Amino acid sequence: MTSFLWMLLLWLSLSKCAESFYPQWKTSHPELPRFGSLNTNKQKLATTSSLRVLLPTNVEFLADERYETETAYRSIQWMDPARGSNNGDKNDNDDVYNLEEEAIPIYPIPAVYLPYTHHTLNNVEPRNLQMALDLNQTDSNKLFCVTLRATDTGRISRKATLLRMIDMEPTFRQDSAREPVLSRITVSCEAVGIVDIVSIENPQAASPLARLQRTDEYLRGRVVPVTEKNDETDVLLTTIQQSVETDLALIKSMYQRGIGSRGTLSVTALQELAHAIPISDKKTTVWQVAQLWQSVCDTVRVGRQFTLGGDRNEFLVDAACRKGGPLKLPVHPEELEPADRTQLAQWETAVQRAFHDTIQLDPCLDFLPLLGMESDKDRWQWLAKLISRERQRLERAADADFDDEVPSLRPSRVAMEEPVRKGAWFDDGVW
Repeated sequence: MTSFLWMLLLWLSLSKCAESFYPQWKTSHPELPRFGSLNTNKQKLATTSSLRVLLPTNVEFLADERYETETAYRSIQWMDPARGSNNGDKNDNDDVYNLEEEAIPIYPIPAVYLPYTHHTLNNVEPRNLQMALDLNQTDSNKLFCVTLRATDTGRISRKATLLRMIDMEPTFRQDSAREPVLSRITVSCEAVGIVDIVSIENPQAASPLARLQRTDEYLRGRVVPVTEKNDETDVLLTTIQQSVETDLALIKSMYQRGIGSRGTLSVTALQELAHAIPISDKKTTVWQVAQLWQSVCDTVRVGRQFTLGGDRNEFLVDAACRKGGPLKLPVHPEELEPADRTQLAQWETAVQRAFHDTIQLDPCLDFLPLLGMESDKDRWQWLAKLISRERQRLERAADADFDDEVPSLRPSRVAMEEPVRKGAWFDDGVW
């Protein structure tokens, strides 16, 4: 009876978490949970998912670690939006910035949007709703920019993607007998280029108090377009493109055979992912390949988050049961005993480190340097390195039949459930 009750409570908790998460999952990743298909839909929900605490990639400390070993990361510059300036970072183009131009809305997000493609933003925060309404009412070109926001420091990247709003679709909810209340605005956008954020016009909108009060004032800043250099066709660029094409074909083949599934996706999901990877051709641009590889990285990361989320929810329910008293669902980490909170935090850090150090499929920070590179040749070289890294990981897994170990929350539970040994005289196994 006790076992049945525990399983019932666990099922209710997982159902509750899945119920609250599934609408967001369905919006951002419509097919992945069941089929493992390639996540090319760029819809983003402007809220915080319970699974985003696992495997976060929009953190500045990771960029600092990679700064020493990867020269591409040295082009990343951060600024504090609450201070309204670039924090003293030197930029060689400061003398050509035209500060007389009108400021445009700035949209900090926990992701990197690539230019020259289409995106969809689902806005639910008051400031984002107001921004969409203002853009829709103006007669201008409806431009705004999205930039990566680091969750550990709150700073934003100076390099941002310039978007133009194409269409918007508001959603209303009926609140009792009152008039319908605006609850969400879905905005369709086109990424038209890359910009440098020069300054923030209203830094008070990024203050902790404004975020706590959920005000409708959104960030506005002055930006300058980034001029891209045109590469002339040469032998080196052609060789790099051929290398990328070959590596993608090898990765597709190994995914089809289920190689490297441990710590990423199931074999079936990897096979579906391989089926969704198109065969590249000579006319594919660097941004199309970048979009493809970012989708592969995002698909693997979200699939891994979904699996780890189940382990995390199970641990939360088990820890709450050990604490005693009535069980309130869903269980929040701050409600656990200090020892359990410590164990959970250590596990989250361990799985994050294992994913970044062994899997190395980062859909966020690894693509931020692309915005700061001056030529397509540099971008091709960086993409070739990212894709080659995954090909080498799969080859190691295939040759040694080795799968990356993933930290687990289970050892402590197993140890607690082991029967107490009574000594050799009373141990039937010895006799």
